Amino acid sequence: MIVVITLSLVMSLIIGVYALFRGQSNKRNYFLLMQAAICVYLVGYLLELTSTNAEAAFTAVKVLYIGGFFLAPLAFFFVAEYCDVKLHPFLVKAPMILIAALAVLAMWTTEIYRLVYVDFSYDPIVSKHLIFTPGILYFLIRIFVLACIAAIVVTMIFTLRKWKGKYRNRLLVFFGCAIIPSVTEIIYVATIIMRINPYHINFTPYSVAL
Repeated sequence: MIVVITLSLVMSLIIGVYALFRGQSNKRNYFLLMQAAICVYLVGYLLELTSTNAEAAFTAVKVLYIGGFFLAPLAFFFVAEYCDVKLHPFLVKAPMILIAALAVLAMWTTEIYRLVYVDFSYDPIVSKHLIFTPGILYFLIRIFVLACIAAIVVTMIFTLRKWKGKYRNRLLVFFGCAIIPSVTEIIYVATIIMRINPYHINFTPYSVAL
């Protein structure tokens, strides 16, 4: 798992650098921000996998969630811009970024208020994942992430119906890239809600890397 995530992180950095210096379109800005969020997300997950105790794993997860919470709206902004869908900067973009920032703040202060995680432990032998009891804000934050995913998918579907030729084929690639982590995230949240994933194993980081 560590090798896969490390290679994925390196690949994501290479893609980001390539887009930074070789990208010609003005649509690359949100792509670069999205790629930066992916890198932070993968760094956090790598730190979690290499942790040896609960506190280290919890710190790693807080880093992971910085990338994860901002990745969802940034991915939507990128897709909307790529599909020529105009989003109001103050009525849509600003509130979504604010929600992501508040989610990060809630995660980083959850040891005090117990709103995201009620408690947590770490299994360094079997799963190498942080095991936690979700708090009330955990599910609200996940709803926000799932809403961003739904917005991405709907935007792409409507655009695919209008576009043709090579532009449609490129969008199909993006659509496939969005569907895979969307499905794994939905499955992960569902298993947490139904309490059938005691070790909190999450395949979303691998699908995001893919």
